[in-house]
Amino acid sequence: MRLVHALRLSRVLRLCVPAMMGLLFIRLPVAFGVGAPVITDFTPTLGPAGTQVVITGSGFTGASDITFNHIPALVYSVDSDSQITTVAPAWATNGKIRVTAPGGTAVSARKYTVAGSGQIAFESYRDGSPEIYLMNGSGYGETRITRDGQWNVEPSLSPNGDNIAFVSEKTGNAEIYLVNADGTGVTPLTANGADNDGPAFSPDGSQITFASDMSGYYQIYLMNSDGSGLMQLTDTMADNLQPAFSPDGSQIVFVSTRDGNGEIYLMNSNGTAQTRLTTSTAEESEPAFNPGGDQIAFVSDRDGLPQIYAMSTDGTKETRLTHQLHIRQLWDRLDKRR
Repeated sequence: MRLVHALRLSRVLRLCVPAMMGLLFIRLPVAFGVGAPVITDFTPTLGPAGTQVVITGSGFTGASDITFNHIPALVYSVDSDSQITTVAPAWATNGKIRVTAPGGTAVSARKYTVAGSGQIAFESYRDGSPEIYLMNGSGYGETRITRDGQWNVEPSLSPNGDNIAFVSEKTGNAEIYLVNADGTGVTPLTANGADNDGPAFSPDGSQITFASDMSGYYQIYLMNSDGSGLMQLTDTMADNLQPAFSPDGSQIVFVSTRDGNGEIYLMNSNGTAQTRLTTSTAEESEPAFNPGGDQIAFVSDRDGLPQIYAMSTDGTKETRLTHQLHIRQLWDRLDKRR
């Protein structure tokens, strides 16, 4: 069939085509003159899931999809060509807002921050190699962050949720990298040729503490979150590992083998006043402050199996929190009940 001629009238395309008994006119609706949507702003820029967000811009008429970091918003209304009212979905994570309309897809210049969402950065081997993932506290919105097939482990999420510090063996040894929470902008923070371990952000996100064997034994270091201002905090003929900040950023708790076995120590964030808190002959590890900053949780195998304990920040009032059984003990108890 040969096209004879076409007339564009408003939003209708009239096609004039030859037919058996003359000419046949066909009217097809088209979106002539529809401009691409543009997001100029949105408010608020931060809030928990369920927050009402007003998006302003142009070209929103007929919008069919609103997403927060690629997670669809289930509730929205197109108020006008220049405004959309929507609600941050329950499983949203930090990221840019997108509006899809007949003229295309608009992307916001800045990110919406899901405050109080309890985002979790974690590593997983589900795709064949350890990679970094991000999800919110409800378990929804899982997003794969790293995709290079390298050894990417030990993620630490920045307090504002915008960045993730992690360890990778991209260059053959374990270096610390920083990546945006949407997976872009991977940046090396260390390049010392040593093995670097366990990065942890300060509460204000301006610094990162970590362990490194760049001087022989593993020592605790501190650097700015852009990798500058490196400072060594410990200097012993033994390993010092697993540093973690106190909630106010004034202290760092860590593990040291300086007394023969792994024990929990505390120091000021500038490396002064290093104090031993635990005194068992077992292996203590993975210390972390509680949100109030008056207690420290840690793992110890002092009673046979690794269990979780808590103590005051001066090392007193130790309390065992978990009571898991060895599989053999569990079977013995079950046998006695028969």
